[in-house]
Amino acid sequence: MVYDIYAADLEGDEYKEVIAAGSSGDKGLFVLGYDGTLKWNYQWEDGVEICVTDVYAADLDGDGFKEVIVGSNTWEPRVLSYDGTVKWSSISVRTVYAADLDGYGYKEVIGGGVGYVYVYNYAGVQRWRGDCGDFCAIYAADLDGDGFKEIIAAPRIRGDTVKVFGISVLFGDFDCDGEVTVADITRVASRWRAREGGPDYAPCYDVDHDGDVDIVDIMKVAAHWGDTWE
Repeated sequence: MVYDIYAADLEGDEYKEVIAAGSSGDKGLFVLGYDGTLKWNYQWEDGVEICVTDVYAADLDGDGFKEVIVGSNTWEPRVLSYDGTVKWSSISVRTVYAADLDGYGYKEVIGGGVGYVYVYNYAGVQRWRGDCGDFCAIYAADLDGDGFKEIIAAPRIRGDTVKVFGISVLFGDFDCDGEVTVADITRVASRWRAREGGPDYAPCYDVDHDGDVDIVDIMKVAAHWGDTWE
């Protein structure tokens, strides 16, 4: 039985794949090519009874390949690479979405869970949590035209109200300690002159998205030195 379905160009080849999600008894998650051929199948560990409740796909780290984001009744979201390899997992989330909330070019994972809405960065580190009812349907859009997306959460329980959250994900906090420090600036500086396709290149440090890490990227992060998450 299929519980959710989505389509996206996972591999960046201009052909979209179909992502079909079922239960562990139905062998979990399937990704099909445009012609219906099976590309890969992700199955949960033996003995884990799951039902996939939500799937989405987005390029979280800017490498040109989309990740598959999976929510399930185990409340353990998983992010899979375009080829089905697990990149990270977390807890307490059943519905999933992804959007660039702060306008810096990298998408955050948004999850609706038990009483809360969660935001994770591309690496799976929790960056924010907001109170909400259980089983939230979630979406994100720039409602007021200020260049930053708000999170819209609608609890699936009668009597609860729709909530809109305006949040800020801390730019330049690469070590995810809640503050932009010299350590974060050093991380960018250590990749100086790294170019796209090279062994030292990481898209998260190429903050101006021009294909290389240079003095502009270092200065952009340094300009936020001292900024804090709270």
